[in-house]
Amino acid sequence: MTFTVTIFRGDDAHKTRCAPEFTAQWQSLAEITTHVTVFQEPAFVNTWYQQYAPEFEPVLALGHDSENQLIGFLPLAIEKTSGNLSHAAAQQVEYSGWLCHPSYKNVFISQAIATVNQEISYSSWRWSHIPPHAEVDWLITPNSELKNVYLHYEQVASPILDLHNEEKIKKIKKSKSVKSKINRLKRKGDLHLEHITDINRASEVMNLIPDLVNFRHGAAHGDLAFREDPLQHGFYQARTKNLTENHFSALWMGNTLLAFHFGGIDKDTIYIGLTAFDPRESKHSPGVIFILFLAEMMQQQSIRYIDLTPGGDEYKERFCNDHHMLYRPIIYSSQTEKYININKKKAKTGLLNTLAKLGIEKESLAKKLQTKNEHTAVEYKLFYLNLENYNLIDVSEQNSSPLNIQKYNDLLIHQGYSNSYEMQALLSDATQRFSKEETLFTLMEDKKLKGYGWLSKLGSKYRNHDLELTLEKNQIVIDCIEVEKTLPCSSTLDKLIRFMISHAIQLGAKQAFSYVPENTSQENISLIENLGFQVKT
Repeated sequence: MTFTVTIFRGDDAHKTRCAPEFTAQWQSLAEITTHVTVFQEPAFVNTWYQQYAPEFEPVLALGHDSENQLIGFLPLAIEKTSGNLSHAAAQQVEYSGWLCHPSYKNVFISQAIATVNQEISYSSWRWSHIPPHAEVDWLITPNSELKNVYLHYEQVASPILDLHNEEKIKKIKKSKSVKSKINRLKRKGDLHLEHITDINRASEVMNLIPDLVNFRHGAAHGDLAFREDPLQHGFYQARTKNLTENHFSALWMGNTLLAFHFGGIDKDTIYIGLTAFDPRESKHSPGVIFILFLAEMMQQQSIRYIDLTPGGDEYKERFCNDHHMLYRPIIYSSQTEKYININKKKAKTGLLNTLAKLGIEKESLAKKLQTKNEHTAVEYKLFYLNLENYNLIDVSEQNSSPLNIQKYNDLLIHQGYSNSYEMQALLSDATQRFSKEETLFTLMEDKKLKGYGWLSKLGSKYRNHDLELTLEKNQIVIDCIEVEKTLPCSSTLDKLIRFMISHAIQLGAKQAFSYVPENTSQENISLIENLGFQVKT
């Protein structure tokens, strides 16, 4: 049972992976591999290699037996700018893995890693999680092949939903809150889940998702995924040409795209991959509703598992009824590099655990350390405006700049965030405001966001800026902000407030309040007072 591992790089790798004879062997190997293969199969990997060719050099570690038959395959890549080694599609793949003939499952991966270690220079080689059911003895108890390979690994219990056990889904469906949210959405438009199977339709819907993805990632992680990685959207577009191994579904409310999911699928499992929802409907938990509809669709299609995949999202633990134990390897170039990084990790974990005991969350601490949180640092004055008998102004005739309502993607246009935490704070705050049914107003000039404001729900309890105000049924709060974290300049502020006053009156508001920072310029204070606002004593 002897075999050899050969490394192909660059043009040689491209020629090899594209050769029809090799692709046929590759696909045959995938079909007999005993662990998850969808993310290492030709359709997925070759699509990624093709789309990311400008940024990554392909590396193929191929195992052949004595008769030159392909018995193992490890698809890798080297980032051209940094020289970092990773698996193919490391940024998007749910699992980092390899393919191998069952007879070689205990030996191929060790020899492949050892060969890569000898021929490729790297400081560390970080994997995504190893696929469920894959061989891990080589990682837990390294063999002689790996004596010069410096391995470390992390473990995580990853959530899955077994659709044969319907108790969890039935319990969530019975929730009064969930039923109420579904009914409210249905009243706003036809609510249905579309399984997208036509290539042209898939391409059409894929073009609707970048802003949803960027907003979700910006609010959750401080990065605009499709903007910061311009090749990513093209990669997903290319994957829509293969809707056998990829599952694309979209939740619609009338003509509004509420939520979507695009991920891998095999004979009995769908893998949660790229997903996002319309932040304007946050109050109605469109992500939760989507998973319920998806589970029902998967049952009808005889899919047994929804692999919710690692990631720590709260909804995944809410829906799961089982877990996979997964392993995530890190391979270092030296013993010193290994222990330096392990000790750094331990120190960071220890600090976070200490902070957790003190009731301090990692995200809130980071924001306080890296941004100026004006909402807690600035004192506010409360202004009051009597809207009764107010001279309603036709703003559309007075303003040449476009003023938009509920256009959440306007918040993505601004390029002036000083750091990712500032952007994350703004988008996260916007998500929270949408969930409280506040209305967003944005003012654009020369395709740039000049200012924005929020109108509270009429008669609600207002809670923002660490401030609280209980409103009566005919009262509303006008909250004007500018992306540089101060009130807008006078012309922008004037346009915003006049437009929002008009909207508030149309909603039936009789009184309006506004919190104004004490450090606001006298020019803006005068503007506010000229509009009829007075300090509330």
